Amino acid sequence: MLAPRAVTVENVTAYRHSRSYQIILKAITDGGYMYDAEILNSADYFVPQTRRRFIFRAVQGLLRPMPAPSRWMGW
Repeated sequence: MLAPRAVTVENVTAYRHSRSYQIILKAITDGGYMYDAEILNSADYFVPQTRRRFIFRAVQGLLRPMPAPSRWMGW
């Protein structure tokens, strides 16, 4: 069985309601990972587009917080 130290998933916002996400979430919780899931705007993290994305992160051990969003500088 695979047991990576960290797992990340980035997808459209509706993905959080999908069956595949539920399967991943069950495996993560059964494996003892710490995790969080958020909807973030890519532009807040220096991506040159305003797109809301579902971000899921899981780790074995301490899950560090996401960096604070940055102020948009314009394109």
